[in-house]
Amino acid sequence: MRYAYDEQNEKIEVSVSGERARCPDCGSVVIGKKGSFKIEHWSHKAKNECDSWYEPITEWHLKWQNFFPKQYREISIKKTNGKSHRADLRLNNNLVIEVQNSPINIAEIEERENFYGENNMIWILNGEKLAKKSSITYQFNKKQFVLYFSIPAYSPLVSLYDMDAFKATLFRNQLLLDLKNDKNLIDFKVSNGNYFEYEFDTNKNFLEIKSELSYLFEKICNELYDYNAYHKMYSDFNISYISVKKDNYSPVRLNKLYWRSFIDYMSFPIFIDNLNGLESNLMYWYQENRIIKRSDFINKYLEYT
Repeated sequence: MRYAYDEQNEKIEVSVSGERARCPDCGSVVIGKKGSFKIEHWSHKAKNECDSWYEPITEWHLKWQNFFPKQYREISIKKTNGKSHRADLRLNNNLVIEVQNSPINIAEIEERENFYGENNMIWILNGEKLAKKSSITYQFNKKQFVLYFSIPAYSPLVSLYDMDAFKATLFRNQLLLDLKNDKNLIDFKVSNGNYFEYEFDTNKNFLEIKSELSYLFEKICNELYDYNAYHKMYSDFNISYISVKKDNYSPVRLNKLYWRSFIDYMSFPIFIDNLNGLESNLMYWYQENRIIKRSDFINKYLEYT
């Protein structure tokens, strides 16, 4: 147990070995334990831990708790039936984050999820302990540039305008063919038949592309309709870009070896830290088969503090 209450009912950690405080759950006396080779913690004087889900504090536990402000760490939750347990982290929206370092049986998983998960919860597992033989492989891509443009679906001012005919002529042009075959193109998407998105892993000369596309739109309007058509539809053509600077990890493959089967009995989201093959700043979201930055994960949940 990391925290206890002093005589002023303040939440405190052990400062010197042997000091006394009060257990936040059962109210009995707890004794501070601190030494050169021992993580400081509170121990019940009667040597009888009141929380049956208790497990020893590790440096990894402390690291995860310390990502969040003190008032959200090791929170005692009491139910009307008299049962009480300490959640590793509980945020303002009542989300419980359980930081699991040691094996856990399936019955206790169900008990914890029923107890903590009433208002939602997530699991963070220490892969170094719970999946030490398993590993993950992935490829890193840096998404940096997205070009997107749209053409009118219809035009009330140009009665002869036909989106499909315009699109067919447009995509026969060398500029569009070069964009589609660009070696740095990661993805190409079409939405609603008239919205086109090109995603590259390197920056492009947007001003040049925009100028060429604008000229191409006008040229096709002149060819298919008349010299006034483009000016009538000018505002319905859109060309934009965004510089994404977004990390992408794919394809992700989890290689299960001596996999702890109890993990698959966890119903709530599972995030695995310290998994073989992962960079130290990354985590693995098991159900989504997705790699995320630890800093993104922390920042997301810090919003609820």
